[in-house]
Amino acid sequence: MRRVGWLVVGGLLGAGLVVAPGGSQVGVLPVAAEVGLPSAGDGRVDPVVGQAVDAGLARQAVAFRRGDAAGFLAEVAPGAAGRQARVFRGLRALEAEVGFRRREVWVDPGAVRRYGAGAVTLRVSMRYAVTGLKPAVADLGYTYVVRGGVARLVDVTRLDAVLKSNRQPWDVAELDVVRRDGVVVLVDRGQRTRGERIATVTAEAAKVVNRLWPGPLQKIPLVVALRDPQVLTDLPATLPGQEPIRIQPMHSARPDGRPVGGWVVVAPAEAPGISDMVHGLTHLAAVKMGDEAPRWLAEGLAAYAANLVRPGPEVARERAEGLAAVRGRVERLPRDDEFGVTESYRVSWLAVDLMVRAVGVGSVTRFYLQVARRGYSEYARARMMQEYAGITAGDLVVNLRGPAA
Repeated sequence: MRRVGWLVVGGLLGAGLVVAPGGSQVGVLPVAAEVGLPSAGDGRVDPVVGQAVDAGLARQAVAFRRGDAAGFLAEVAPGAAGRQARVFRGLRALEAEVGFRRREVWVDPGAVRRYGAGAVTLRVSMRYAVTGLKPAVADLGYTYVVRGGVARLVDVTRLDAVLKSNRQPWDVAELDVVRRDGVVVLVDRGQRTRGERIATVTAEAAKVVNRLWPGPLQKIPLVVALRDPQVLTDLPATLPGQEPIRIQPMHSARPDGRPVGGWVVVAPAEAPGISDMVHGLTHLAAVKMGDEAPRWLAEGLAAYAANLVRPGPEVARERAEGLAAVRGRVERLPRDDEFGVTESYRVSWLAVDLMVRAVGVGSVTRFYLQVARRGYSEYARARMMQEYAGITAGDLVVNLRGPAA
């Protein structure tokens, strides 16, 4: 495939249209399904098709920067225009900076049958930057019909099942965007009152997390509180689970995909209180560092933080009840794959709570940041825990098991 650069507008690489060199080729795989793998052969796009698509993406990018909805939709077929118009409105409401890059062509006989011999389906990367964060990348599946050197976008859904695309907030709903006290909240159109309430709670929770853990918290928490349960489920969430709030990383264009930030996703039926939001923002605090920390540490620290805004006597009672329940039974700290049961969360909180009381929260967060970045082997992690926190996992287990707890 011909190497192409980012088609970027706005502040990403400077004003106007920039075509940057570079970009990695994607390996060509054999076809295993009608739609689902890059094209067979060498994966090349006909130069006329490639140039037409690149020009179309560039015109869309320029139109977006100018706020020209008609120009953004000028080469979009009626069947795709409604969805693309919603994308335009949502990204403009977020004051995003947007660029596009054509990637590999995909085998898609169904598109040819539906739209004719000139149809081609491509993966397109959309690079976007919001609220001062560095650019993140989302995958798109675009089907074009190219005639007379002009690429007409006829379908944006052909690769949805493969890429899990079209699940960004601007894909699934008309957005109201609430900005308050350094917080941005996205809600469904007409749900602004709910968004205001969530923004208030988030701003208060951010103060708590910043006092606990100064520095790493994403400066502008981006909260998504939409009715669609599929929003932002394109990639595995950091620390997934049945919690009222989850963190979804925004992945960068770097080869390692290291997150540039994260979305705070509120479950559709939830009205999060400050304790829930403190828990969620504690997970957000380290998302740019990586998610290699052991889950007992991540969940335990989030639970510890959430308890800071709860009544002290209530937390003390739960601590005593929890210690009584696990005494004599704890053999080790929970593994990452054991968080389908409440007991793992309880042991994690008790372990981190004990650790903080023994060595201070600063030692715990310093250890967290080190292992979140790199993970390490269990042996190296134990050595680093001793170095940064002056305590070992074995010490925690002994204290949870016996009278010293």
